[in-house]
Amino acid sequence: MKNKKGLSENIKRVFGKHSKVENQEFVLGENSVSVFYIESLIDKKLVSSGVLEPLQKQAKNNAKTTENTVKISLELLKQEVFAVSSIEDANSVEDAVVGILDGKVCVVLDEEAILIPVFGAQKRGIEEPPTSRVVKGPREGFVEDIGTNVGLVRKRLKTPNLQIEDVFIGKQTHSRVSLFYLKDIARPDIVEAVKQKLETINIDAIIDSYYIESFLEDNKVKFFRRVGNTEKPDIFCAKILEGRVGLIVDGSPVALTVPFVFFEDLQSSQDYYTIPAMASFARVMRLFELIYAVLAPAIYVALQSYNYRILPINFLITLLSSIESLSIPPLIEILIVLFLFEVITEASLQMPNSMGMALSIIGALALGNTAVDAGIISPPSIVVVATSSVALYSIPDEIAQTRLLRILFTIAGGVIGLYGIICSFMILVAYIVSIKSFGVPYLSPYAPSVRLDKNDGFIKHSIQDLKRRPTFLADKNKIRQRTDRGGK
Repeated sequence: MKNKKGLSENIKRVFGKHSKVENQEFVLGENSVSVFYIESLIDKKLVSSGVLEPLQKQAKNNAKTTENTVKISLELLKQEVFAVSSIEDANSVEDAVVGILDGKVCVVLDEEAILIPVFGAQKRGIEEPPTSRVVKGPREGFVEDIGTNVGLVRKRLKTPNLQIEDVFIGKQTHSRVSLFYLKDIARPDIVEAVKQKLETINIDAIIDSYYIESFLEDNKVKFFRRVGNTEKPDIFCAKILEGRVGLIVDGSPVALTVPFVFFEDLQSSQDYYTIPAMASFARVMRLFELIYAVLAPAIYVALQSYNYRILPINFLITLLSSIESLSIPPLIEILIVLFLFEVITEASLQMPNSMGMALSIIGALALGNTAVDAGIISPPSIVVVATSSVALYSIPDEIAQTRLLRILFTIAGGVIGLYGIICSFMILVAYIVSIKSFGVPYLSPYAPSVRLDKNDGFIKHSIQDLKRRPTFLADKNKIRQRTDRGGK
C-alpha cells in the first residue's frame, strides 16, 4: 500500500489548517486512532452513534485494563465496534482524501484507513420536473443527488443486466459520473466509445451534466445537439431499454443519453399514455409547428418584398393598407420585431418570478403599441413573430437552435426572397442528413429509411405492435416483446 507511513499526518498535510475538516483522536491501548470527516457532508447523529461513541467506549474500556497493551486492528473495529453496515478500505492517501470529500468518515489506525459512508448533506426531495410536466404518467424527477437518481433507475430496471460503471472526473471536483447500459442490449462499440470519451476529459471541474455533454459531441463545431437529455427516470429507462447508453452526473438533475436522433425531440412521454391516434397527431403537429416557427417570419418578409404577386388580391390589399405608413424596409421591420421579442424573452428569464410575468405583459403591450403608433412596425409583423415565438416552445429542447435559424432564414428571405428560403432549407436538410451521433444517422429511422423502426414514428402504433427495438441501436436481443409467454 502506497503512502502508508504517517497516514494520518499525510491526510492533515493535504487538507491544511483551514479546510474545515474535523479531526478527532482516540487512544486504544497501544494504538492511535484518528477520525476525519467534513461536518457539513455527514449525518451528525449517525456519526456520533455509529463511530465516535463506540470509539470513546472502547477507549474507556481499554483504559480500565490492568495492562495497557491491548492490540487493536481494523478488522476488530469493523466487527465489534462500529455500528454501521457498509465499510470500505482506503488503499492510499488519495483514496482517503477523496472519500472524506465525498462525505465519508475516514478512520485511520496507525498505517491503515477505512471509509464509512454516513452521508448527510441536504438534498432536494423528489418532485415533478418543471420542464417535463405530464397529465398522465409518472411524476418523479431526477434530483441533484446521484445516489437518489441511481435508486430511481434501479427501481424501474430490476435486472442483473443493468450495468452501472462509475467514473470520477474533474481535478478539483472529482465528480462522480455513472454510466448506465444493459449489457444484453446495448451495442458494445457505443459503450466503448462513450467510455473512451469520458477517459479523455481533463478538466478542473464538472459542475453540471452539460459539461459532459460538450465533451461527448462528435464535432467541436456543432449546431444541433448530438446528446439527449431528460429529467425523468421513466424516459431515461425507456431509452436504455432501446439500447442507448445513459449518463448521470452527481450534482445535476439532468441525465444524458446517447446516441441521440432528431426524432426524439418530436416524441413526448405523454405520447405513451394516450391513444396512438392522438400521439400521432401530436407528433405531426410538433413538426409543423417547428417548421412554422423557423420559416414564418422569413416567408412573410419574402412575400412582402419580392413575391407579393402570389398572394390573393384581397389579402394583398389588406396587407398593403396596414403597412402603408411604414418608412422602413420589411426586412428591417421584422428584424426589429424579432429583436424586441428576444429582449422581452431574455428579460423575463433573468427577472424574479414575481416580476417576470408582469414585465412580459407590460413590455409587450407598451413596446408593441408604441412601435405601431410610431409607424416603426405593423400589426401583421407582430402577429407573425408572436405566433412564431409561441410555436418555438412546441419543442422546448430545440429553442436555442430554432431561434437562431429563424433569424438566418429571415435574412435569407429578405435578401433573395422565396428562392433564398428554399436554397437555405435545402442546405439545412443536407447538413442534418450528414450528422451522426456515435455512428447513428441523425434522421433515423427516416434517413436511412427503416420500415420496422417507423412503428414508433410519426404514425405511432400501439404497444402490442412495438415488438422490436430500433435496429440502429440494438444489434443483439432485438426482440423486446414476444407473443409466446415462454420466450426469452
